[in-house]
Amino acid sequence: MHARKLIGLSAWALLLFLICFGLGYPTLNRYNPSLIPGLSDSAQYYRLVEYGPTAVTGHWRYRVLVPYLAKPVYWLARGRLGTWDPISFSLLVVNSFFCALAAWVVGALAYRLSREVPTSMVAAFAYLLNFAVSNYHLSGLVDSADAFLFAWLTFALISEKWALLPVIGLVAGFSKETFIPIGLVFAATWVLSEDSADRTKRMLAAVAMAVLGVIVVVFVRSAIDHTLALPWDIISQERSLSGWSADNLRNAVGGWSFWLTVAWLPFVFLAAKRVPHEWRRAALAGSIVVLVLSAWNNAPRGNSARPLFDVLGPLFAVSFALTAELAQTSSIWSSGRRDAKNKQRPDQ
Repeated sequence: MHARKLIGLSAWALLLFLICFGLGYPTLNRYNPSLIPGLSDSAQYYRLVEYGPTAVTGHWRYRVLVPYLAKPVYWLARGRLGTWDPISFSLLVVNSFFCALAAWVVGALAYRLSREVPTSMVAAFAYLLNFAVSNYHLSGLVDSADAFLFAWLTFALISEKWALLPVIGLVAGFSKETFIPIGLVFAATWVLSEDSADRTKRMLAAVAMAVLGVIVVVFVRSAIDHTLALPWDIISQERSLSGWSADNLRNAVGGWSFWLTVAWLPFVFLAAKRVPHEWRRAALAGSIVVLVLSAWNNAPRGNSARPLFDVLGPLFAVSFALTAELAQTSSIWSSGRRDAKNKQRPDQ
């Protein structure tokens, strides 16, 4: 029985990976993300895969997790893929892996709240249907790793596996430095929303996650730049020269990609009774940090959609699946099924 379950879960994970690969397939020979203005960051990651950090400028050269995992895939694929671009292929393989893992964890979250396998599958598919997955996470960028880490963080918090938090921080330090403040606020808000006698120990786990993340960020930057990188120097480098302004905040919430990402918000309210309030509060706090950081750094218009989805995507997908389950069991759907069965019965 255990072997059959393991095979089933493995097949489910493989299916999610193949779906992700299919969603990102156009990057292989239909368009080059590194040449698209809206995906300009991908040009930096392409160079990071092919040449290493010396060929990359700015903070992109330190976001090494996805590009460095893609490097061995690129070396193996180079000259063997026909018309497929080997750099796009390597990034797509790694990004599909992280997106599939994130969807798998989202399905596990839905199953934990519903105990229904179909609801779990709907949540995973709903997660992959969001605008950000096919248009950003599978388009030569590195946000897929952050998306997985936030899904993993949510699972660790909801299942009270506090020992996982430092591990998440350790991995996040190699992914993107922005995960650390957002993840810390997300986890801290979750802990403060709980009614638990172990709140201090749980908060220490959240702090340990952030501290380990900072240590890794400092280590990566120091190793690449061959000089000690101090945390306050990193913060000053990331800050926009234009400073905080209302225009920056409007840019953070502007653009149709932002609104397409948050279009799933009504399902959070519809499923509110079945989703832990700690999760909703943590997601709200994390989203506020995303918008504040986007305005503080003067991110391009609509660019906050990617990190916002990383925080909210699991909540949106699970809420949608729980709402769909509720609709399926409602009197309207039930009566419809009864009417269909009555029509199929022969006349007595």
